[in-house]
Amino acid sequence: MRRHARRTRKRKKRFNSYKFERLFKRKVHRLRSSIDATFFNASSRRSDFSWRGSKQNPHVDRRAAINWKQRLKVWTIFIATAITAWLLLYHATFQINTISVQGLVRVNQTEMLETVHATMGGRHMMIIPRTNYFFYDIKELQSIIEEKYPIERSIIEKDFPNGIAITVEEKITNLIYDNSKQYSYVNFDGYVVEIKQNVDPSEFKEITEVVTSTLADGTVRSETNVLDRYHKPNVAAVQSGMGDFPILYDTRHKDASVNEKVLENGIAESVVSWFNYLSKQTDIPVLYFELTDARGREVVIYTTEGWNIKAKLDHVEKQAEELQLVLNEKVQRQNLEYIDLRFFGRVYWK
Repeated sequence: MRRHARRTRKRKKRFNSYKFERLFKRKVHRLRSSIDATFFNASSRRSDFSWRGSKQNPHVDRRAAINWKQRLKVWTIFIATAITAWLLLYHATFQINTISVQGLVRVNQTEMLETVHATMGGRHMMIIPRTNYFFYDIKELQSIIEEKYPIERSIIEKDFPNGIAITVEEKITNLIYDNSKQYSYVNFDGYVVEIKQNVDPSEFKEITEVVTSTLADGTVRSETNVLDRYHKPNVAAVQSGMGDFPILYDTRHKDASVNEKVLENGIAESVVSWFNYLSKQTDIPVLYFELTDARGREVVIYTTEGWNIKAKLDHVEKQAEELQLVLNEKVQRQNLEYIDLRFFGRVYWK
């Protein structure tokens, strides 16, 4: 038993403090090397394989050399960019000073130009002029124009380097009402908005006949009798003073005064629908409209070519399709006296 215990004591290892210290220093050295390589310039540190770790190399100049070429390049790019930006933002070449407007018929062009110039005042972010070609907001201008004026639609484009082009299609909100006494503006609800001018006496035409008779003494006497007297609007003169609105001659001769309703609901809107269709989707030159029946549901559309269209003020689109079909496939306009569309599904012409 004693012999076995003695052998066990000989096999038990003793703690080697020197070996542990050497292992600990090795671990610390590796950790410091890793930190130096990560956060410091490894080339500026001296590798030392002694157990004391690394030290700063006194022969290495730690001050970085100034790269004057690189600095000059950076400053050159910066200055060139600043000059270019200044020229693009503030030079007169890129400030909008040319404005063209097309399509105006009823809206005053001077008034619209004043509205456009008003949108160019001030600066964006207190730095960029609103007149600058690159930063001018044409969508904002389009919104203002369509809100302020009766515009159906508008197209606004920039014209490099300092212009904008505006093309508009006006919306008809009134028509010219003719009761053979005065010309008035009437809105879509049928109310008189403004009485503009009186009908000129020269716009009345007469159909006459000359009757001759012989008296008892043999004297021949001639007498002129008026068979009919009708009113024909002077379209050119009226529209030159009141604008290019459709003219509706009401054969019922209603008296008109401001804020008085002279047209039944839907009449004005239907007349404008016919006017828009004929003037925008065909080449038929419209002269004026004549309301012919007591109910105000039938109209005669006179053209400058001498023929006319007899139509109803209901289902305008359907009648327009029938009119287009007849003109394209059935008749020649130069031989026409009239086309009658008042009977749906059947079209008559002469």
